[in-house]
Amino acid sequence: MRFIGVLMPYAESDPGGATNLSALRQGLQQLGWMEGRNVRFEHRWPTPDAHSMGKLAKELVDLRPDVILTNTTPVTAAALPREDPMRRRDFITSFGEFPSVTRAQQRKRPLRRLVALVIAGALLLLPQMADAQKNIKVGLTLPKDRPGADFINGMYERFKSDVETRTNGTLTVEIVYGGALGNPNSRMHLMRSGAIQMSDASDGNYATVYPDIQVLNIPYLFPTEQSAWRVLDGPFGQKLAAGLRTKTEIRVLGWWESGGFRHFSSNRVLRSPADFAGLKMRVLGPLAVPLIEALKASAVPIAFGDLYTALTTGLVDVQDNSLSIFRLIRLQELHRFILLSGHSYAVGVLGINNAFYVQLSQDERAAVDAAALTAIAFNREGSRKAEQEAFAALTTTGVEFVDLTSEQKQEFRRITQGPVINWFKTHSNASGLIDEALSAVQAAR
Repeated sequence: MRFIGVLMPYAESDPGGATNLSALRQGLQQLGWMEGRNVRFEHRWPTPDAHSMGKLAKELVDLRPDVILTNTTPVTAAALPREDPMRRRDFITSFGEFPSVTRAQQRKRPLRRLVALVIAGALLLLPQMADAQKNIKVGLTLPKDRPGADFINGMYERFKSDVETRTNGTLTVEIVYGGALGNPNSRMHLMRSGAIQMSDASDGNYATVYPDIQVLNIPYLFPTEQSAWRVLDGPFGQKLAAGLRTKTEIRVLGWWESGGFRHFSSNRVLRSPADFAGLKMRVLGPLAVPLIEALKASAVPIAFGDLYTALTTGLVDVQDNSLSIFRLIRLQELHRFILLSGHSYAVGVLGINNAFYVQLSQDERAAVDAAALTAIAFNREGSRKAEQEAFAALTTTGVEFVDLTSEQKQEFRRITQGPVINWFKTHSNASGLIDEALSAVQAAR
């Protein structure tokens, strides 16, 4: 009895993965290979943890199947033995792309027929599998129908509706809410691998795999939200998008707004840079560290999902988010004062797995692009409205806002912008982006 190993990129509950396996079995049955009679399968299904793929791949390889069936290059790479990737197993990549075989098959004549039959079985059902893959799976952080989340969740819901309408349902969008597919970093890696197609990872998450995106976080780079939109929608934003796609295989469909400008909050009144000395401040991306050090505070890395707990336990004293996000995650329960510093613009990436995008038909890509434009417009309008609503709602809960004069804001800019720019120049291979960003902002005023 022949032994076929299958390493899937989907969770076991994913209907697309089940459809693909069913298609493979049907194809092999048509060629006389019946499970339990002359062939058996061993499957491995990953968890939302992006690191589980390597462990599961090793388990499958150690079982020594005759052939291993994988999906996409990253999954195949996880299964290949590092010491001699062509020595121990035959590999077929079939789901989602044209089946291919390693050179090992040319040296293993006893297995050549089985390899050929598995490919044939997959090919017989390729139209079915292609149809099964015309689904865009989106992983989001916030629960469905969360009050105040419409400018984020609603953006993806608008995208879903528009895509499905424009393609008459041949391309569908499945949204998974509430962090069910893992934390933002895990979902971003799942998107890169093709296990899901889209996620709402923030600029801070993307900074871990594409440091150049941090140029958008230079303190006091953008004077207004509208100028940020013009820069991001123009040549500079397009250049950043191209770099991100090359580095990560994530295609930028648009740049969305995560509530506007970020502001510092604490349980003590903060009015000047000197007030931050000695405080513990939450950071997400690396570029935030020199800003905090310039304020003589201590940087503490805290993931978004752990922020509320970190503030509750006193692990950090200060955090920064837009007013909308502050209200959305109920930080008014913990912090009484918000300094309207407006020190950085909160931007998100409406991204999609590029390998998935390019295999769509021309009409489907056009539908995705058009839906993205509609979704971004929805988001920006909703974000501006959400900020106004957050300000009013937070005021009624007892949150006190500390405003800054132009001179006070200029003092914050003087102290923080220089160290951040210097850090970027020494930690990036694209330091010229700073001058390009500043020029783009000047042109967009």
